[in-house]
Amino acid sequence: MAITINGSGTITGVSVGGLPDGSVDADTLATDSVTAAKLKSDAIAAGDLPAGSILQVVSNQKTANFATTSTSFVYMGYSTAITPIASNSSILILVNPMLRIYNTDGANADLRWRLTDDDNSTYISSGRHVIHDYGGSGSILDANVHMTGYISNVGTTSTQTYKIYGSLEGGTQAEINPYTNDTSQFTVIEIAN
Repeated sequence: MAITINGSGTITGVSVGGLPDGSVDADTLATDSVTAAKLKSDAIAAGDLPAGSILQVVSNQKTANFATTSTSFVYMGYSTAITPIASNSSILILVNPMLRIYNTDGANADLRWRLTDDDNSTYISSGRHVIHDYGGSGSILDANVHMTGYISNVGTTSTQTYKIYGSLEGGTQAEINPYTNDTSQFTVIEIAN
């Protein structure tokens, strides 16, 4: 088909791919003329996003009960894994387990916890929850606990697993999800740097 320049200012007869490479550049395109539907699925990479952009969110719920009487740090059956998109990303960890501590000896009951990496070698954050002896023997502390952790540069694109470890210092037992309908949440967010 012949190429025709019409008196209306339009051109007909140009097939798809008929223009040489470089004929249309960014300045040729009208502002806001390219819609999201026209973008190639991988046109925007994680590295193209500005710092502070959320790259991915991984979250899971835990409903199973876990109990410990250990006086040394043990894994409390509660973890989430994420495979970072970029090695220089920041990681924000939000955990809110339903927690119960038993105090049956009339003294303080103290659960110390750690948010750690997979092998418990790097502590990301830590804290403690205490029942003072005001309740006396048989007192119980139920709490919806909020734990947070932040890693400014994860340094890898290999899968990372984050876990909760706990240790009793006084008291007789600590539990996650003590009641049948309890649900605890473990969320990991990757943020672009």
